[in-house]
Amino acid sequence: MRRDVPRGHRAIGRRALAAWLAASVALGCPGPTAAAQGRSTSRDPPGAQPFREGVAAMAAGRYEEAVELLDRAWREGRLRNALWNLAQAQDQLGRPADAILTLDQYAADPRTGDEDRQAAATVRARLEQRAGRVAIATTPAGALLRLDGEERGLAPREIVVNPGLHVVSAEAPGYGTVTRRVEVAPGARAEVTLELSLRPGRLRVAAPPRAAVRVDGTLVDRRGSGSLDLELPAGVHVVDVSQTGMRTARYSVDVRAGESVELPVDLRPSRGTLLVEVARGAQVRLGDRELGRAPLGPVSVPPGSYRLAVELDGHLPWEGPVTVQDGGGTVARVTLGRQRGVSPWIFGIVAGIAVSAGVVGGIFLLDARNARDEYDVIVDVLRSGSYGIDIRDEIGQATAAADRQDRSALLGRLFLVGAGLAALAAIALLPATRFGEERSDADVRVGAMSDEDEAE
Repeated sequence: MRRDVPRGHRAIGRRALAAWLAASVALGCPGPTAAAQGRSTSRDPPGAQPFREGVAAMAAGRYEEAVELLDRAWREGRLRNALWNLAQAQDQLGRPADAILTLDQYAADPRTGDEDRQAAATVRARLEQRAGRVAIATTPAGALLRLDGEERGLAPREIVVNPGLHVVSAEAPGYGTVTRRVEVAPGARAEVTLELSLRPGRLRVAAPPRAAVRVDGTLVDRRGSGSLDLELPAGVHVVDVSQTGMRTARYSVDVRAGESVELPVDLRPSRGTLLVEVARGAQVRLGDRELGRAPLGPVSVPPGSYRLAVELDGHLPWEGPVTVQDGGGTVARVTLGRQRGVSPWIFGIVAGIAVSAGVVGGIFLLDARNARDEYDVIVDVLRSGSYGIDIRDEIGQATAAADRQDRSALLGRLFLVGAGLAALAAIALLPATRFGEERSDADVRVGAMSDEDEAE
């Protein structure tokens, strides 16, 4: 079946055909009429028959058929002149880029002489003026290029193409394929840049049930369903898996483009460390748990808030809150205040009695002195004879003054003795009395435990 060539191609083909025939004569290639008149014999080399039929098809203007036959002649018999005629047929079909590739193959054949190569170069230069070019670059560079579905090397690359619409694609390991259509006019040059995107990878997180999974800080599973199958961009991702009562596990996972990676998760119970520094022999209790007597080494406990209680005989007890963090250390330095035997109130009462008794005794002694002064005055009056009519009153007053003197002197001495005894008692109580507000205290530090703390 004959396939007509478009008018533009037919007009170009007729002028080009004259050049091709002239070059064929110079190269000594058989003309289409002579080749078509040849007959097949049993001595024909491989490919001779399709070669003759292909040349005949060219003479009849059936260029599509000629291309198929001449390509077959080259593949079957490696006939060098089949390439020359094949390039001519391709040119007649308006495929100068295909004709250039065929001529390059013809020139590269070791059987082709220098004159034949020169003729091929002359025709090739004419074909390049009608062929188009596509300059292809990719990001990243080095992607495999395909032109109309055929591999054409690695980018960046400039490819000679037939005029018309073409499909350019690029692909690279780990990247998605990028495709673009490009229209190339005869003799024109088109530039195309293809940007490839990394293909996502898959991450399967084998987490236990009820565990919360975060990827790069974003919670991806609120229900705690366990194993997850995630699609992530290629690159390094941080995965955190947490569960109540368990230590949070953090993983750094390299997800490769187009690949799948599985992350097994191993959660361990949450633990923190508590170190209590207190006087030797003190009883230490954490919540409802008795930790024992000091000195105590670091104690491993679940993280959380607790009430720490410390007691020691002869000292004031201490109780307060402490916080233990997951994976961290808490140090509590407790200072217990001494508990003395006598209350300051008792010492104050005894001292007050001593002072009060001394004051009262002094008052009585002063009154005894006043009574003696009164007695002496009355006696002086009686001796001088200047007393009144009733001497008995004067004698009564003198007697009362003497009695008051004796009584006040006795009471004063008794109170002073009592004051002295009370003072001695206060002096004896002084060493056993706790003065001021002495109390127990603690310095609690939360954070990583130092080497010195652990050594202690």
